[in-house]
Amino acid sequence: MITTSISERLKLLISLSLLVTVVFAIVIGYYLFGQLHQAEKLQRQSLAIQKTAAIIHNLQKERGLSSGFVGSRGAVFGSEVLNQRVNTSHALSHAGVVEHSYNSYNKTFHTKLTALRHKVDALSTPAIDAFDTYTDLISGMRSDYLGQVITVSHFQMRNQLQAYTNLMAMKEAMGQMRGAMAAVTSRHAIDHQLYLRIAHAKAEFDIAEGRFLVMANPKEQEHYAMIKTYAEFALMFQTIDAFLAHPNPQELSEPHAWFVMATEAIDNVYGIENGYFIRFNTIVEEELSTARMGLIYGIVIFALMIASILLLGEKLRGVSKKISHFWMNTKMPSTEAALSPKRRSTVSSPTSTNRFATFQDTRRRS
Repeated sequence: MITTSISERLKLLISLSLLVTVVFAIVIGYYLFGQLHQAEKLQRQSLAIQKTAAIIHNLQKERGLSSGFVGSRGAVFGSEVLNQRVNTSHALSHAGVVEHSYNSYNKTFHTKLTALRHKVDALSTPAIDAFDTYTDLISGMRSDYLGQVITVSHFQMRNQLQAYTNLMAMKEAMGQMRGAMAAVTSRHAIDHQLYLRIAHAKAEFDIAEGRFLVMANPKEQEHYAMIKTYAEFALMFQTIDAFLAHPNPQELSEPHAWFVMATEAIDNVYGIENGYFIRFNTIVEEELSTARMGLIYGIVIFALMIASILLLGEKLRGVSKKISHFWMNTKMPSTEAALSPKRRSTVSSPTSTNRFATFQDTRRRS
């Protein structure tokens, strides 16, 4: 029969405890690192969405100015177009993580934009074509944005993005109305195709607005209701409604006045958009903070568990030595007791020796 000492058994117990602790730490560590990875991914997604929105915002403005520039045959918006191109290029140069998420359409984005700008400068494209080409580029960017939104797994942020997506659609429709009307007012003439673009944009705005009001929270609804009371916002839609009802060239606004008014209205909506970005960043920071603190706590708890097991092992080792020493001491008296019968059988007692001597003396006397 194989027997093991107490110290060996304690060593085995401590080894098993350490093994279980390490396995447990690996499982928990994998989970915590996964949480941190998800938080960092959410941060990249939020940043990509914000940078895509900045590109779209600048492209929308460049579309409106370029449409007015071409519509006037270069008479208005010349310097404004050049300045806005600088802003658009700046937003594109800071795209960073956005570039890695471009879909197949956007792989040729820079080439198409450069070619379009050359045509605008040379006035070699009609205003309607310049407007449509810019709109197609923006549509590609919006498709890229929607592709980014689909990958967001955070529940709270996805709910926020649903409302924000409709706000973005509202802003794009307003941008189309601004651009098409800039071309019309610059020409001082009614263009049937541009008229249809304005009517379509107004219908798209109404649909997106209805969806936004359903999905937005009460605070955002209140903010938007306040924006609608602003003079520039109300005047922009009054102008659009009047133009769609009675497209009279004599009643067209001056192109600069129209563009400034429409831009102020759109910038107010852009303020709501920035409010979403602030909330996105808050969600990301909370997730990152939670994941990092969880990882730190996990490491500390794992270190404490290992230290506790090792300390317990040292104490048990000392107890083991005391038990072994006590066991040896209690075992020695019992061994001596086992040997005493043999000693008694081989060693004569003093009484028997005396009796034998007396018997010998008696025989001699007789």
